[in-house]
Amino acid sequence: MPNLGCNKLKLSEHEYFKTFGKGFAREQIGFISEASRECNIVMMSLLKMVDMFMELNKWLGLYSGMITEAKLNAVISIGDTSSYNGAMQVIFVEFRALSLVVPTRECDFLRYCRKLNDETWVVVDALVYPCSFMI
Repeated sequence: MPNLGCNKLKLSEHEYFKTFGKGFAREQIGFISEASRECNIVMMSLLKMVDMFMELNKWLGLYSGMITEAKLNAVISIGDTSSYNGAMQVIFVEFRALSLVVPTRECDFLRYCRKLNDETWVVVDALVYPCSFMI
């Protein structure tokens, strides 16, 4: 929803909790709510884009300004040998926002890749809790 006083959007907690449920208690001490959203058109083949997300060094190059360290902790599934369809990896990442007020963070996350049809691929990252927030 529009954020009054600036040219940005603000997360509507009512809509968020209506869609995703109240899995986290907002009243917890130290709990911080964050969200981001961006849309763009990328002029690249699907397979090349999937390859850039699934190959750690290529992915790290895409986000070199934000990610200070990344390593592949485990390969749970290599997926289809001719593509990344069904591949699942556990990745450790240390990253920083492009802001001096946001602390560096370390997280492990699970990355899963799936081909839905000839024109649609999905690459999903899910955080593995607990994440370490370095202050």
